[in-house]
Amino acid sequence: MHQELFNRGRFKVSGTLIELYETTLELARRLEDTSVDEWMDLIQLRDEVIPILQLRPELEEEEKRMLRIIVGYDEVMVARMNELKEEAAAMIIKVNKTRIQKNSYDSSSSSESYFIDRKN
Repeated sequence: MHQELFNRGRFKVSGTLIELYETTLELARRLEDTSVDEWMDLIQLRDEVIPILQLRPELEEEEKRMLRIIVGYDEVMVARMNELKEEAAAMIIKVNKTRIQKNSYDSSSSSESYFIDRKN
């Protein structure tokens, strides 16, 4: 039915809605194995589709059903995005700590070191 809406060309957004629907299902299927880039692409796609849908006076039943399914995944997807955000924040903190330790080591070793040049 999804492709049928698209193939008949009845609605401008149907093809994009189908893409959003399929992308959402795919990311939900492999929730733990998704990249930040994939999430960013999904968000961008949603940002494109939703305004177009809001301009439409009425949606077909199939489109409404697809949107209900898409929205049904919001909670688990937002939770996964928050996990990725926390992982990224932890990595940034780790990198910053490492940088501070390295800078601290570099600065203390150079100020306390002396080189003596002896002639033989």
